[in-house]
Amino acid sequence: MFITNFLLYLIGMMTIYAGIGTLFSYVGGVTLKTGGVFFVYLLLFSFIIWLYLGISQAMYILYDDPKAGIFPSIKNSFSLMNGHKGTLLGLFVLTGVGLILGALLFVVGAIVSLVVYEVSRLAFYRNLLQMKRQKEWHAKVNEANAF
Repeated sequence: MFITNFLLYLIGMMTIYAGIGTLFSYVGGVTLKTGGVFFVYLLLFSFIIWLYLGISQAMYILYDDPKAGIFPSIKNSFSLMNGHKGTLLGLFVLTGVGLILGALLFVVGAIVSLVVYEVSRLAFYRNLLQMKRQKEWHAKVNEANAF
């Protein structure tokens, strides 16, 4: 999905610029102005990561139900990811570390890391669906037992 790839690109570029900006602000001296700019940049960076984590499952929802539109799948992705963003963020950071190490050691390692990341995301999505279905099933069973 274009939005997911665009947000990943944006996150990567913002990370690079944050590193370069931090070096330049350290060399030039940290002032209130540079601290404010860094804080605004950090808020923007956090928002983009939150947005990426929210829409990360939309592609899989569209694969499962091609008749669902883009915006309903994004809405379903946000509701499905509610309470599970930290887990995917951990996977995202771990994959980033694996990508950096893979690129430093060997290009094939980075490719394998990307494949493992995509397979892990698919397994994560399947696990989220399974937990959702279990909750619905338990609710039905509890509702039936209440009578």
